[in-house]
Amino acid sequence: MLELYVDINKIEAQILCLRNMYTTYAGVAANNENAFHPVKKLWFYDDTGGNVIGSYDTVISLGHSNCVSYSHFFQDTIAPLMLIPKDVWENAYIVGYGLPQVVKETFKLLGFENRVIKLRMKQWIFAQKLYIAINPRPYISHYGTAFLNMSKIFRSYFKLQDIIPTEYVFMNRDSKMRKIGNMEEIFYAVKRNFPKIQWKYKQDDYGTLNESSIGWAKIKLIFTPIGSNVIRCLFMKEKTACILAMGQFFDASVMKQLGTLEIYTCVFVVNKMDHWNTTPNIVDIPEILGLFRAAIHHLENGTWPGVSSETHTFIA
Repeated sequence: MLELYVDINKIEAQILCLRNMYTTYAGVAANNENAFHPVKKLWFYDDTGGNVIGSYDTVISLGHSNCVSYSHFFQDTIAPLMLIPKDVWENAYIVGYGLPQVVKETFKLLGFENRVIKLRMKQWIFAQKLYIAINPRPYISHYGTAFLNMSKIFRSYFKLQDIIPTEYVFMNRDSKMRKIGNMEEIFYAVKRNFPKIQWKYKQDDYGTLNESSIGWAKIKLIFTPIGSNVIRCLFMKEKTACILAMGQFFDASVMKQLGTLEIYTCVFVVNKMDHWNTTPNIVDIPEILGLFRAAIHHLENGTWPGVSSETHTFIA
């Protein structure tokens, strides 16, 4: 928990400008002799050999091969980009690897519209000046001011500051992994127990970034399983709330996202929920109701309620 607190409140990271280097779609930097990796090379820093297909003056290369994941693109490409000076942005090309439409929309609003380099496996480019992030390398590692400033840019661009969050939302995952099997039963149980609140059930099927940003900016409280969908919290206003259903795998990255943005967070650990399993997960309704009471109490009073159960603990 101390690590969470530290990463939420500050960031210690480095940006290097390397001369006469090669790079890939996965953020690898190499010269004619070596590819540079963390001490422990991980599979998503792909340095497979191939052809050099282009030469550039200044290139920014962040992210890794798993940035095809919606969440990882924002966490591991866009968040560390916030640490690179804006005057470098103005003339640099950037390696854009991820879901094509998300990459296109994001770099357009950041001003890189005609300077995005799209690479595939076994393709390399040469850069006279190459900007990379190290210590740490990008992988669920850039929170604090980097993540917060990313959120501010999106909220400003889409004019989300004018939206007052009022919606109390249930949202299941479209993905089969970590999907809640009894979401409908939970929805009606919550409606019965908190009848003064207008609860909504929404599909996680937003199209463009603009549509997604507006949808999430309206949220005052959301209940959802943990996963890439939660990265859209970057569109939410501070001092809103999120109730997460989490498995035995503690996903610290999601907690850091929400904590950085000062979104009140309740976590419910679902027995037997495997992070990568596709089996529908059943949530204990009486226990989850306690988290709804806690989140609503915090929204209304600005503090967590007193702990009256061994199953609930408040850490901040």
